[in-house]
Formats: sequence, structure tokens, C-alpha cells
Amino acid sequence: MLKLRETGSALSQIDASVKRICGVNEQISPSANQQSIVVEHISRNSLNISQYAKDGAQLASNVAEASNDLEKVAAELDQALRKFKTN
Repeated sequence: MLKLRETGSALSQIDASVKRICGVNEQISPSANQQSIVVEHISRNSLNISQYAKDGAQLASNVAEASNDLEKVAAELDQALRKFKTN
């Protein structure tokens, strides 16, 4: 009879422990899902930032090219105006 009570008590403790573990798992699961969502947002934002950096670099290159073109046009206009200058 003593062994039966000890076994019943042990099973009750195991049941209580399993219930506590299940409760902890229920708390962890939403947190893990939230972390997954945050990681997705960070990844997406990192890709956006990378693309913005590439776009910015391309725009800077375009501006530099346009600046060089304007410099050439200015030099050509300066040469043309020198032909019309009178002393």
C-alpha cells in the first residue's frame, strides 16, 4: 500500500511538472513567433537599405557624369565666346 501511495504521489508530481512545462512552452511559442516576424522585418529592411545604397551610388555616378558633360559644354561655350570677343 505504501508503494502504491508513493507511486501515485510521484505520478502527481510528474503530471504537475508536465503541466508547468506545457505552460512555459505556451509562453515561449508566441515569443518565438514574434522574434521570427522581427527577423523578417530586419531582413527586409536590410535589403531595402542595400538597394537604396546601390541606387544612391548610381545616382552619384550619374551626377558626376552630368557634371563632366556640363564642364565640357562650358569649355566649348567659352571657346565659342572667345571668337566673338573684341579687344
